Amino acid sequence: MTTDTYDDLEVDRPSRRGRRAVWVLLALVVAALVGWVGAWVTAGSGIAKGTTVSGVAIGGQSRARAIETLRSSLAASAVAPIAVRANGKTTTITPADAGLTFDPVATVAAAKSRSWDPRDLFRALIGSTTVDPVAVVDRKRLRTTVDSIAGSLDKPAVEGGLRLTADGAPEPIEPATGRVVRRP
Repeated sequence: MTTDTYDDLEVDRPSRRGRRAVWVLLALVVAALVGWVGAWVTAGSGIAKGTTVSGVAIGGQSRARAIETLRSSLAASAVAPIAVRANGKTTTITPADAGLTFDPVATVAAAKSRSWDPRDLFRALIGSTTVDPVAVVDRKRLRTTVDSIAGSLDKPAVEGGLRLTADGAPEPIEPATGRVVRRP
């Protein structure tokens, strides 16, 4: 530091190196803020870029547009019969009969929109996000549907033991593990 004297008044001036450090620090802070705002603008409005639902891209769309995109793109698969396999047997159920419906509004609500959070901004700019479709479940109708198909798919357990044949000879009963369809 250099000291200048003016009529018995001493004034300390920061050195040139100190002022330069302050300006460099200020420039770095401004650059970081400009970069952050730039990333926020680049991420786009609405749903975060790179967001998909069951392979349908909704990133960069407004929420209303994303709902319409999901309705039109997933309508057929949302009502398609569902194969149920158990114990080597197969049957099908229809989502409507089982009380299962696709909810595009709740699905879009689960998708992240543009955010000031640096982690979300990084994901929106560099990566991708997959959102699972949201289903509305009528538990009573689902339980009724599962109960109606479970009888044909269940395999009861067999206790081991002995039985007597017609001529009175003992015959072993081999035990077998049972399997039942889990009820909701």
